[in-house]
Amino acid sequence: MKFNSYFASIHAYLCADGYVIKNPENQKHHYYYIGFRNTNLILLNDFQKKFSKVFGITPIITKDKDRCKVQNKELTLKLIKEFKSFYSENWTLPNISKTHLKSWLRSYFDSDGWVGLVHRKDRKIGLESINLKGLEQIQVTLKLFDITSTIKRHKNRYIWSLTICGKDDIERFKKNIGFLHPKKSRKLDEALASYVNYNWDIPSGNENLIRFMSEKGKVSQSRKQVRFSSIIKQNLIDLQNKLLKLEIESRLNGPWSNPYGSIWYCLSVRLDDYKKIIGGEK
Repeated sequence: MKFNSYFASIHAYLCADGYVIKNPENQKHHYYYIGFRNTNLILLNDFQKKFSKVFGITPIITKDKDRCKVQNKELTLKLIKEFKSFYSENWTLPNISKTHLKSWLRSYFDSDGWVGLVHRKDRKIGLESINLKGLEQIQVTLKLFDITSTIKRHKNRYIWSLTICGKDDIERFKKNIGFLHPKKSRKLDEALASYVNYNWDIPSGNENLIRFMSEKGKVSQSRKQVRFSSIIKQNLIDLQNKLLKLEIESRLNGPWSNPYGSIWYCLSVRLDDYKKIIGGEK
């Protein structure tokens, strides 16, 4: 079966929330169904339109508007013969062009993906599946668009999560993949809009510099040092240079990564030297 962008999208919908089923061989009652389950009417209409274009058959959207389905023996058998299974644990990502992979990824994320946002703290795009091999194929495919993701198993559950974190990767997802699903699309925009500017504007005057350091620094009494952390290394290099002009030595460490793959750096200053700058105890 020859792929185009519409067929790639249909295949992804079926892998994510669909089914291609027939009766067991030992059952007298025969049935052959192809369907896509979802409660978002925009996605149901998209599946219906693309299915009609590709196969010349228009599936119906149920009265409850929770699925789009068609009964067709010839097409059901053809899809099963070509792709074996669309069950959650068995589907595989097809070997198709990068252009068609873009359509596949969008429809899969439209169906099964989510956007997590804790304002100014945490932003993620994610998937959950019992199909580890499938998620690994998605991870490799995302890398074709320069999008980095991580896969982790849920504790005490036979299910894995794929997550995309970091502003650059989320921006690349929006640019190259995106969402048709309106709520997910809006939440993706909100997630990107919630990012603050992490570049530091380090003041020159001593009074302003002291205020800046008081706001940014965290005192560690056990280590007898003050630590300045940033995801941007150049911020700490600039601060380090400012301190050198005041004859204060500092130590730049990192990079380190948190459990979600975000990178950060740390500049440490001896607590006694810090007190000399600010003039007494903090």
